[in-house]
Parts: sequence; C-alpha cells; structure tokens
Amino acid sequence: MPGVFRSSVCRWGRWLAPVLAVSVAACSANPLGIDDDEWAQMTPTQQALATEKERELAEVRVDNPSGLLVLPAPVGHAMDEGRRLRVEERRRRDRFGDTLTCHFEDIAASFDGRWSVAYPLQTSIVRGEFQALPLTETASEEREAVWLDYSDSGNTLRLCSGVSDRGHFLGCATMVAAYRDLVEGMQWQVTLPGVMEATVVCAFKPGVAVTVSQPD
Repeated sequence: MPGVFRSSVCRWGRWLAPVLAVSVAACSANPLGIDDDEWAQMTPTQQALATEKERELAEVRVDNPSGLLVLPAPVGHAMDEGRRLRVEERRRRDRFGDTLTCHFEDIAASFDGRWSVAYPLQTSIVRGEFQALPLTETASEEREAVWLDYSDSGNTLRLCSGVSDRGHFLGCATMVAAYRDLVEGMQWQVTLPGVMEATVVCAFKPGVAVTVSQPD
C-alpha cells in the first residue's frame, strides 16, 4: 500500500503561512477555489492567470472525466497524443504556472535489496508530463529509478515505484497542493514502502507572466 503522508509548508525564500494541501474544489465562485477576500487582493494579472488555469482545468475534466490515467505498455512509455501535444505547447510557451521545479533531498532507497543513501536530485516537470527519476547510491554509484507524474490539472504530483505491463503506475504516493501554494513552494515527506523515502520540495519555475490587455 502506498505511503500516506501529510504535506507541509517549507521555507522557499521565506517562511510561508500554514496552509492545507487540498485539491482545488472549493465552494467559492472564484477560479481555483480562491476565497473572496484573497481574490479581492489579487492584481488583474494574477486574476487573469487564475482564470486561465481554471479554464484549462475544466477542459481536462471534459477530456478525461474519470481522472484515470491509462498509459500504453511501458516499452515506450509514450503519452497519448492529446496529452503529449499539451505538454509540448506548455513547454514552448513557458508560462508561469506550467512548470514545477522539484528538489529531492534526504533520499534513502533500496539498491538491489540494500537500503542506502542516494544523491539529492533536481528536476523540472511540465503539467501533464511524466518522467523517470534516476536514484544514484552515494557509496557505489549504483542506480535505480522511480517515476514522477504531474497531472494535467497542475494540482497533483505522484511519485511511483514502477509501471505495470499494462502501462499503469504502481505503488504511488500522491502529493496535492493548491496553485497558490506552489507559487511559493511546498514540502512533503514521501515514503514508497520498501523502495525509497525522501523530502520533496516543489515550486513553480519562473516563466512568462500572463499579460492583461488594458482598454484604450
């Protein structure tokens, strides 16, 4: 059974106010479940970005109402065409909020059945993308790998121990954060039983800001 853990706020440049890492599905009428007080304090540019992210999330729900990710056989680990094109477009436009930079620290992992320390690592991942993460033992340079899957919605990361013959991710721990939490950064303590444990710190990679056209 995948490890269950709580997410917590980290110091990413400065201390953050405590928040709960919950999926964005609040009762607020504002985009991304942002409450009225916070919405009123946001700039027009921030509101435009939040509105765009909410629209993209709605499109994802229509395209895939079940939320189930079904991958082809792991030989190629190929994305479905629609998802692949969305990832390529997000990478091309490089907008703020489309890409996460994640640091994996204090890593301990199983190398050929031997529990040992692994080097820290850093990766950038685009919404909708999944990628293999190499784990390298500090003592022997031996390598293992796990999988990182970033949802199309941008609210969920999964760290998984492997992929089945039918292309489904196996043994996953799920990290959930609201959009506004990832602006500053979030930290999780992640455990994949018998595979690895680590501290994971993620925040949005700097990118192109959304511009708002002003009336003449």
